[in-house]
Amino acid sequence: MARCRTYSDLRGLSHVTALPDGAVAEIGRITVQFAILEFYLARLVHGLLEQTGDIGWIVTSELSFPKLQDLSMSLVMEVHGPAKAAEYKEVLKEVSEAEASRNIISHSVWGVLMPKGEPLLIRSKYTAKRKKGLSRQRQELTVEDLHTMAYNIAIAAHEVRAFGAELGIEVSY
Repeated sequence: MARCRTYSDLRGLSHVTALPDGAVAEIGRITVQFAILEFYLARLVHGLLEQTGDIGWIVTSELSFPKLQDLSMSLVMEVHGPAKAAEYKEVLKEVSEAEASRNIISHSVWGVLMPKGEPLLIRSKYTAKRKKGLSRQRQELTVEDLHTMAYNIAIAAHEVRAFGAELGIEVSY
């Protein structure tokens, strides 16, 4: 068997994604944008804790993303009161939607169909829960759909950063 020299040589082999480069790039963009969003949320918590040094990192480093959201909301409410908490609740709606998008992308198996024109991406997800049993999900997406998801995650990260700035907290990396 001839040795593959490029990634495109591998596409015809089994167990190698057939997704077009644009789709792979957008999946990567979603992952990167979500990491920025998560980092900004942690930085906001650090500022809300009004600590210097590593205290904020100690508190946030092992938190799940939903727990990070809960902690940040509790701190906003405690430090800045109900009016700011109501504003932040709107920011967290976008953050939660971003998390849902990231989960859809990151916890799926991907394939591609090649109808006429643009490739059609197929996302498959299987779960088995005690009460529901086996569940299969299948969704058709385009590279543009993935791009939109990445854009929305970037907007959520921007909103966290802007909210931090309103509180006098530098949320950046």
